[in-house]
Amino acid sequence: MNASVKWDHGLTFTGTADSNFTVNLGGAKSVGGDDDGLRPMELILIGLIGCTAMDVISILSKMKEP
Repeated sequence: MNASVKWDHGLTFTGTADSNFTVNLGGAKSVGGDDDGLRPMELILIGLIGCTAMDVISILSKMKEP
């Protein structure tokens, strides 16, 4: 799996993965950012929650649970 992050300006970045989807990353105004994207820690949390949810749905589907 590959991913890259391109610096746009200030604390604004664009992340891209093998899937060719992109995500905007940005810093809070309180640390000099423009409040124009997800914070990297928020993205980690979203990834963890999404991975867990996909596992649960996959398991329930295999068990033929609604």
